[in-house]
Amino acid sequence: MLEEKVLQTVKKFDMISFNDRILIGISGGPDSATLLNILFSFKEKYNLSFFLAHLDHMLRGKESDEDVNFVKKLAQKLDLPYAVKSCNLTKIARKEHLTLEEAARKYRYKFYLETARKFKTNKIALGHNADDQAETVLMRFLRGSGLEGLIGIPPVRGKIIRPLIECSRVEIEEYRSLIHI
Repeated sequence: MLEEKVLQTVKKFDMISFNDRILIGISGGPDSATLLNILFSFKEKYNLSFFLAHLDHMLRGKESDEDVNFVKKLAQKLDLPYAVKSCNLTKIARKEHLTLEEAARKYRYKFYLETARKFKTNKIALGHNADDQAETVLMRFLRGSGLEGLIGIPPVRGKIIRPLIECSRVEIEEYRSLIHI
């Protein structure tokens, strides 16, 4: 199962230790929902504590609101502390002369780091997967990035961990259909 593959990735990159306090960046999409479910399956083995964080970019109207409500209900259902914040990404990108993608990344990571400090977590888990990895490398190649930029998304960077980084989108979708998340 996917849980075993993720556990092997966690061990390979030394992502999780006993008693870790992990902030999970959750979007409401399939990757972050799968990440939460799989990490939850490791809760007792590693004596983990979880916290959820969701940044609403205010780009998709009603769908954005639905994501916010999904995250709040999920956190309440699982009895997890959570933080939700909204930011007008279009206005921010224009003001700071950034693309929407650059502004989204900048403010998402800033929010995750602030929220990790607030909850005193020592890890931030994100749902990047192998398909995201391939897409990142290809985009950087097409933009003319040097060798450094072609490395892609690191499995671990500081307190940020990416337990799904060796899993494909197809594997994630199959897992979701089997366990109905």
